Amino acid sequence: MSSEPKHLVSVPSFYLGKYEITQAQWRTVARYGKVKHDLNPDLPHYGRDYVRASEPAEGVSWVEAVEFCERLSRKTKRLYRLPSEAEWEYTCRAGTTTYYHFGEELTPENAALVAQYNQELQDVGSFPPNDFGIYDMHGNVLEWCADKWHTNYEQAPADGSMWETPLDFSEFKHYRVIRGWKSARRSAGEANARVQSPIGFRVACFIP
Repeated sequence: MSSEPKHLVSVPSFYLGKYEITQAQWRTVARYGKVKHDLNPDLPHYGRDYVRASEPAEGVSWVEAVEFCERLSRKTKRLYRLPSEAEWEYTCRAGTTTYYHFGEELTPENAALVAQYNQELQDVGSFPPNDFGIYDMHGNVLEWCADKWHTNYEQAPADGSMWETPLDFSEFKHYRVIRGWKSARRSAGEANARVQSPIGFRVACFIP
């Protein structure tokens, strides 16, 4: 899960969701017409009796997140997608170089420590945003990125685009990148499976 080697990336302009996709947004888009895959409007509650509409959607596979983006694109006539890993980190850092965009230490005062400390999910936007005005880049749910998983950045794209080239002959060739927590911390999950962690996503959109 290396964040090395350090490399320069030029990220073109793009839009990224101010918040993680919420339960309410998921339920709405999941009822739009199918593109490639079925979507259940009711996501797993993981032992809870109910979820709030303004909580981030969780228990979403990468394939389901992509289907969400494709349904939203068809409905709105705008091209929505998952962010590339480079776009996600650029937005998360918001010009900073520390472990987190707010400094070196993660505390309950600046993020919902769900995946790390098994605390409850909070409504999106419950904590201060970063300097780009984007909320919950640390804390609440982990987030899917578009890229295929690679163990390091050797030969990674330098233009901010998604890294689509798979790892040949690898047990990880069907895995996709998961981001969250530290600005540079990386992990992965199988694209068609629900990871056993609170994982959701936010959407990116091309600037015409």
